[in-house]
Amino acid sequence: MTKTLTPKELAIELGTDARTCRKFLRSTLPDAAPGKGARWAIEAKQVRSLKSKFVKWEIERAAAAANAKGDDEVTEGDDAPETDAPEVEEDAEGEDDTESSDPEVTD
Repeated sequence: MTKTLTPKELAIELGTDARTCRKFLRSTLPDAAPGKGARWAIEAKQVRSLKSKFVKWEIERAAAAANAKGDDEVTEGDDAPETDAPEVEEDAEGEDDTESSDPEVTD
């Protein structure tokens, strides 16, 4: 009989937690994913292959996260995100031209 591992046992072999291991298995072996209520049964002979795939998967995942984080940074120019806030124009003295709540004093 072939020894099988649960995702939790495989996670220990991979040096991660069970949740991350299940995410990895779903993304790497989508056709082998058990149906609702079913259980994963990973054959022990697959561990070596899955370890190397897991390392590659983690690197790709970290790179994707870094790219996503880089996309969230606000940049100046055409790539800056649009906002619904009204624009405030400054006059030559660097003061905004919006009306203030203080009445102007005239002589």
